[in-house]
Amino acid sequence: MAANWFSTKPHVFDGTEFSHWCSRMQSYIMAEDCDIWRKVSHPYVIPEEINTAALKYEFEENCKARNILLSGISRSDYDRVSYLQTANEIWVALNNFHQGTNNIKELRQDLFKKGVHKI
Repeated sequence: MAANWFSTKPHVFDGTEFSHWCSRMQSYIMAEDCDIWRKVSHPYVIPEEINTAALKYEFEENCKARNILLSGISRSDYDRVSYLQTANEIWVALNNFHQGTNNIKELRQDLFKKGVHKI
């Protein structure tokens, strides 16, 4: 019997190394189903009526992707994005918040380094 190395739960983002979490989450979701990853990586509009098998499938894929993302984030991030209805909206919001935080940190570090060199 082969060892099962695949995790049944997504890696939970702990507030550090966001790029690493994104990469792990992408790998996890793609291993689950590439159609689910597509709901994360591409915009999706929830239809007003879900009256065909195709629309139902698309909606269910979004729900699965949304659930995986919400299961892989901290309570503070959950509170920040749980009102969003599509997986892509959640992914974009998390990226904007955490990448923006990294950019601000880098800017502050650059300003600090420039200030130190002047002294």
